[in-house]
Amino acid sequence: MAGAAVGAGGGGVGGTGGAGLVGAALSVINTGNIAGGTGGSGAVGYGGVLAPAGSGGAGVSLSAASSLDNRGIIRGGLGGGSGGAGGSGGGAGAILSGSSLSNTGSIIGGDGGSGGTLGGGAGIVGTDATVINNGTISGGLSNDGVTRANALTFLGGANTLIFGSSTPGLTGNIAIQAGTLTFDQSSDMTLSNVITGGGALIKAGLKTLVLNGQSTYTGPTTVNAGKLVVGDDNHAGASLASTVAVNGGGTLGGIGTIGGLAVANGGAVAPGNSIGTLNVAGNVSFAAGSIYQVETNAAGQSDRIVATGTASLTGGTVLALAQSGIFSPQTAYTILTANGGVTGTFADVSSSLIFLTPTLSYGANDVFLRFARSSTAFPDVAETPNQRAAAGGLQESSLTSPLVIAVLNQSAAGARQAFDALSGEVHASAQTAMIDDARYLREAVLGRLRQASFTGDAGPMAALTSGGPQLAASASPALAYAEVGKSAFPMKAPPAVPAVLPETAVWAQGVGAWGRLDGNGNAAGMTRDLAGFFSGVDHRFAPNWIVGIAGGYTSSTVRVSDRTSSADVETAHLAGYVGATYGALSLRGGAAASFSTLDTSRSIVFPNFFDTARARYDATTAQVFGEVGYGLTVGQVALEPFAGLAWVHLDTNSFNETGGSGIAALLGSGTKEDVGYSTLGARIATSFRLTNGMSLTPRASVAWQYALGDVTPTAALAFQSTGANFMVAGVPLARNAALVEGGLDLRVMPQASVGISYVGQLADRVQDHSVKGSFSWRF
Repeated sequence: MAGAAVGAGGGGVGGTGGAGLVGAALSVINTGNIAGGTGGSGAVGYGGVLAPAGSGGAGVSLSAASSLDNRGIIRGGLGGGSGGAGGSGGGAGAILSGSSLSNTGSIIGGDGGSGGTLGGGAGIVGTDATVINNGTISGGLSNDGVTRANALTFLGGANTLIFGSSTPGLTGNIAIQAGTLTFDQSSDMTLSNVITGGGALIKAGLKTLVLNGQSTYTGPTTVNAGKLVVGDDNHAGASLASTVAVNGGGTLGGIGTIGGLAVANGGAVAPGNSIGTLNVAGNVSFAAGSIYQVETNAAGQSDRIVATGTASLTGGTVLALAQSGIFSPQTAYTILTANGGVTGTFADVSSSLIFLTPTLSYGANDVFLRFARSSTAFPDVAETPNQRAAAGGLQESSLTSPLVIAVLNQSAAGARQAFDALSGEVHASAQTAMIDDARYLREAVLGRLRQASFTGDAGPMAALTSGGPQLAASASPALAYAEVGKSAFPMKAPPAVPAVLPETAVWAQGVGAWGRLDGNGNAAGMTRDLAGFFSGVDHRFAPNWIVGIAGGYTSSTVRVSDRTSSADVETAHLAGYVGATYGALSLRGGAAASFSTLDTSRSIVFPNFFDTARARYDATTAQVFGEVGYGLTVGQVALEPFAGLAWVHLDTNSFNETGGSGIAALLGSGTKEDVGYSTLGARIATSFRLTNGMSLTPRASVAWQYALGDVTPTAALAFQSTGANFMVAGVPLARNAALVEGGLDLRVMPQASVGISYVGQLADRVQDHSVKGSFSWRF
C-alpha cells in the first residue's frame, strides 16, 4: 500500500464508519494515508427525539500476530456529524490485538462529531500489543474542541511500549485499563502525560524514565532496570497513586509522591535529582541487600524519604554520597521519616569520604546520619613521598584546623590532589634549577679561558678560539692553514708563538636557554626559561698565564604546572678565574658566587578549596671549577680532549609565604645543597677559506657529565596555620648527561665576523637547550 490513500465507507444513519484497514496475520507497510470511515449522522426518532450519531471507524484494525510499519499517516474516522448524546465519537487511529506496530509517521484518533457529546477516538487501542514509537501518536478531540482522547489505551494482556528517541511524541494521556504495560526506551526520556487505569506499569531498559504527570493508575509499578524518576526538579507535584517495587538492577528517584515503596535485594532508591525529598503516601520497606543512596552537603541538607505510613527495615545499605563542601562531624542528617513508626535497622552504611566515617542512629519515627573521624590517617592515602610528607604535616595538626577540615572532606583521589597542592614542591624544584643554571657562568668563563689558550696561534689550533665569548678588545686570532705537506696523523699541538699577545682583554657573552626536567613519579616535571649575559676582563701576566674577573646577570622563570606553581629567579654573578698553557696542555679554573632573589607563586587547588601563596627570599650559590685540556691537530683539524671537575654549593634563606587566606601558607627553613660534577669530553674545530675570501670555522664538542652526591634537592617546610613540619623533594638533577655543542663562525671581512651555536644538555629526563649568536666588528 505504499503511497496509497485508503479510506473506508461512512456509516448509515446512526451507523459506525468502516475501518480503513482490517486484517488478521497481516504484515503491512504504510507510506501513504489510511483513514477510518465517518460515523453516520443521528436520525429523528419517535417523538421527534434525535438519536445518537454513529462512531467513526478505526484507521487500522489488526489481530492475530499482525505487524504494521507506519511511515505515513493513519487516522481514525470522525464521529457522526450530528446526533444526540451517547454516541461513541471518533474512531481509534489503530486497534491492535496480539499485534505489533512500529511508527515513524503519525497516528491520530478520529475527532468527535458536531452533535451531542461525542468524544474523540484514542490514537491506539491495544490488547497484548507492542508499540514502537519514533513518530507521533495523538488522541482525537471531542466535539467541544478541547477535550482530547487518550494517545494510548491498553485494554488488557501484556503490552509493551518502546520509545526510540528522547521525545515521546504523545499527545493525550495513557490508559492502562487492565493487564500490564512495559516501558522501555533507547535513551533517557521525560514523559509529562498522565497515566490512568487499574493496570500495572513495568519499567525495563537501562535508560532513565522521568514521569512528571499526576498519574492515577492503581495497579503496581515495578522497576526492573534503569532508573524511574517521579518528578524532576521542576515537577514536585508529580505523583503515582500506585506502590512502587524496586527490584535488583532498578533505581527509583525524584521529588514527587508515590503510593508506597518496597525496595528488594539489589534495588536502589536515590531521592531527589540532586538533593531532594521523595514522598510516600503509604508504607516503606527496605529488604536485605537493598541500597538507599543519600546525597549530603556541608549545609546540613540531605536526601530524604518522608512516609505517611510505617518504615520496615530488614537490612540494606545506606550509601552516603557527600557533595563538595566542609562537613561538620556534629551535623545530624534526617534521611528517613515515617509517621507510622520505624522498625528494624539498616545493615550497613558507607561513604565516599575516606577520612569521615558515617554512622546511623534511630528514633521512633526517624533515621539519622552523622559523620565522625575515621581511623584512616592522612599518610595512609598518599602514594608518593611528597604526598606522604604533606599528609604527615596535616596528621600532626589539630582536627579543628580549617586546612585539616578541608582535607577531611575529600575522597581518596581528592586527598592526594590536596597533598600535592599543599606540598610547596616548587621551593625544592627551584633549587634544582639554580644548581643546574650555575653551569652557564661556568661555561662562559671556561670558554673565555679556552679562547685565551689558543689566541695568537698561527695554525689549525686557532680554530678552537671560536665559540667563546665575544671579545670587545683583543688581538684577532690567526685563521691560517697549516703548511702543505704536514703530517695528517695526530700530533701534539705546537706551542702558540704569537708575535704580540694582548695583555688585557674585555669580553661579553649573552645567553638564552629553555629546558625541561621531567617528573620522577614523586616531584612533578618542571620547565625553565633563562636569559642573561656575562662579561669580564682579564690580563695576561706572561705568555702562558692569564687571570681575570667576570660578572653577569640572569633572569629565569621556573614553572611546575602540575602544582600550579612558579618561581622567578633574578641572579647577579661574580667570578674570578685563571688559566695557564704549557705547550699543548691547558689548565683552566675559577671560583664564582651567585646571588639570587626568588619570587615564588602558588595556587593551591583541590576539590572545594582554592587559595594562593607568595614568597620572596634570597639564595646564594658558590662554585669552584677546573678543567684540563690537551691540544692535538689532525691535518687542518684541531682537537682538544678535556676533563673537568666542579663543585656547587647552594644556600637558601628561610621565608614566610603571604597572600591569600593564609590557611595553606608555608614557612620555609634555610637549606643547603651540595652537588659535584665531573666532565669528560672533546672539542673539535677547523677553519678554511671560502672562494669569496671569507673564512668559515665549524666547531663541535661533546662531553659526558656525571653528577656526584645527592642530586635531589629538598625543602624543609611547615604549615603556618598549624606549625606542623615536613620536608619535600624537588625534581632531581640529571645523574648522567650528554653536553653537546655545535656552531659556525664566519669571518666576512678582516674586521667583522658573525657566529651561531647550539648548546644542549641531554639526559633521560632532562632536555635543556640554548642558542647563542654573535657579531663582532673590530676597529
